[in-house]
Amino acid sequence: MPEGLAGREAACDSVAGQAAERAMDRKQSNQMGGGLLIAIGLIVGPVVGLLLGQITIGLIAGFALGCAGAIALTIRDSRR
Repeated sequence: MPEGLAGREAACDSVAGQAAERAMDRKQSNQMGGGLLIAIGLIVGPVVGLLLGQITIGLIAGFALGCAGAIALTIRDSRR
Protein backbone atom coordinates (compact mmCIF):
# COMPACT_ATOMS: atom_id res chain seq x y z
CA MET A 1 0.00 0.00 0.00
CA PRO A 2 1.38 3.44 -0.82
CA GLU A 3 2.49 5.44 2.17
CA GLY A 4 -0.02 8.23 1.50
CA LEU A 5 -2.97 5.85 1.75
CA ALA A 6 -1.75 4.35 5.02
CA GLY A 7 -1.52 7.82 6.49
CA ARG A 8 -5.07 8.64 5.38
CA GLU A 9 -6.44 5.43 6.88
CA ALA A 10 -4.70 6.16 10.17
CA ALA A 11 -6.16 9.67 10.16
CA CYS A 12 -9.67 8.32 9.46
CA ASP A 13 -9.33 5.77 12.26
CA SER A 14 -8.18 8.50 14.57
CA VAL A 15 -11.09 10.79 13.69
CA ALA A 16 -13.61 7.95 14.03
CA GLY A 17 -12.08 6.93 17.36
CA GLN A 18 -12.26 10.47 18.68
CA ALA A 19 -15.90 10.80 17.63
CA ALA A 20 -16.75 7.53 19.37
CA GLU A 21 -15.00 8.66 22.54
CA ARG A 22 -16.91 11.97 22.54
CA ALA A 23 -20.21 10.12 22.11
CA MET A 24 -19.37 7.80 25.01
CA ASP A 25 -18.37 10.76 27.21
CA ARG A 26 -21.69 12.49 26.51
CA LYS A 27 -23.64 9.33 27.27
CA GLN A 28 -21.77 8.70 30.51
CA SER A 29 -22.15 12.29 31.69
CA ASN A 30 -25.93 12.14 31.23
CA GLN A 31 -26.42 8.99 33.28
CA MET A 32 -28.00 9.28 36.68
CA GLY A 33 -27.25 7.23 39.79
CA GLY A 34 -29.89 4.74 40.83
CA GLY A 35 -27.96 3.75 43.95
CA LEU A 36 -29.34 6.81 45.71
CA LEU A 37 -32.85 5.43 45.30
CA ILE A 38 -31.81 2.15 46.89
CA ALA A 39 -30.16 3.99 49.79
CA ILE A 40 -33.24 6.14 50.36
CA GLY A 41 -35.43 3.03 50.32
CA LEU A 42 -33.18 1.35 52.90
CA ILE A 43 -33.46 4.38 55.18
CA VAL A 44 -37.13 5.30 54.73
CA GLY A 45 -38.44 1.71 54.64
CA PRO A 46 -37.55 0.79 58.23
CA VAL A 47 -38.83 4.15 59.50
CA VAL A 48 -42.21 3.52 57.88
CA GLY A 49 -42.05 -0.07 59.09
CA LEU A 50 -41.39 1.15 62.63
CA LEU A 51 -44.48 3.34 62.48
CA LEU A 52 -46.51 0.33 61.33
CA GLY A 53 -44.89 -2.09 63.80
CA GLN A 54 -43.11 -4.15 61.08
CA ILE A 55 -39.51 -2.96 60.79
CA THR A 56 -38.21 -5.94 58.83
CA ILE A 57 -41.03 -5.81 56.29
CA GLY A 58 -40.43 -2.07 55.95
CA LEU A 59 -36.73 -2.69 55.28
CA ILE A 60 -37.48 -5.30 52.64
CA ALA A 61 -40.19 -3.17 51.03
CA GLY A 62 -37.93 -0.10 51.00
CA PHE A 63 -35.15 -2.11 49.39
CA ALA A 64 -37.53 -3.54 46.78
CA LEU A 65 -38.97 -0.13 45.92
CA GLY A 66 -35.49 1.40 45.74
CA CYS A 67 -34.32 -1.38 43.40
CA ALA A 68 -37.40 -0.95 41.22
CA GLY A 69 -36.73 2.77 40.98
CA ALA A 70 -33.06 2.18 40.13
CA ILE A 71 -34.00 -0.29 37.40
CA ALA A 72 -36.57 2.13 35.97
CA LEU A 73 -33.97 4.90 35.97
CA THR A 74 -31.46 2.66 34.21
CA ILE A 75 -34.01 1.74 31.54
CA ARG A 76 -34.91 5.38 31.03
CA ASP A 77 -31.23 6.36 30.72
CA SER A 78 -30.55 3.61 28.20
CA ARG A 79 -33.32 4.93 25.94
CA ARG A 80 -31.80 8.40 25.75
